[in-house]
Amino acid sequence: MYVNVPVGLSMDQQREIVRVINSIAEETSIPGGKVYPLTGATAMNVAINDLLFDQQMNSLFISLLFVFATLIILFRSSLYAFLTIIPIIFVLLLEPGILISMDVSLSVVTISIASIIVGTGIDYGVHVTKRYLEGIEEGLNREEAMEKAIEKTGLSLVEACLTTVAGLLSVYFVNVPALQEFIKVVISMIILSLLGAVFFMPSIYRVKERRSVSTGR
Repeated sequence: MYVNVPVGLSMDQQREIVRVINSIAEETSIPGGKVYPLTGATAMNVAINDLLFDQQMNSLFISLLFVFATLIILFRSSLYAFLTIIPIIFVLLLEPGILISMDVSLSVVTISIASIIVGTGIDYGVHVTKRYLEGIEEGLNREEAMEKAIEKTGLSLVEACLTTVAGLLSVYFVNVPALQEFIKVVISMIILSLLGAVFFMPSIYRVKERRSVSTGR
């Protein structure tokens, strides 16, 4: 039996088609013959996507662990490593909302975005924390150190973000819908990573400062 599946369907739509056809196949019997599940490009796409999703969760967890370990070595402190990685974790938690708002479904292309953002987005927080610690070493109080960190690194981080976005935009205009969806989500998450480092991290350090004062540490 031949099933004609339209081109350009989202992964969710393809998965539903495969599910419905397979359920029909399970309830169908042919005397003296056999009925097999759906095969072909659509079924393979769904199977590969599901497999990659499972593996992606594992690789994302491993990448976060490696980044966290690297930050501990860099800052010689598990606390500052944790504070630096918090904005990236929040950005990753926002990814499902970004995908939904942009009407982008998980696919073989978009499923790797989270791991990419861990590697690229963490740089912004690293620069802020590094400059903050340098300010502390120079004798500044915590508030002054953070103000100087943002003052010294803010413009550079914005420039770095804009150059990255500009490079990605050149690829966006390639007329490949799946690639365009990938670029849109990556750009959005890179910008959120920048905003997290410049605006969210000072708040995190402010909370940490208040807790240090209240506990006498």
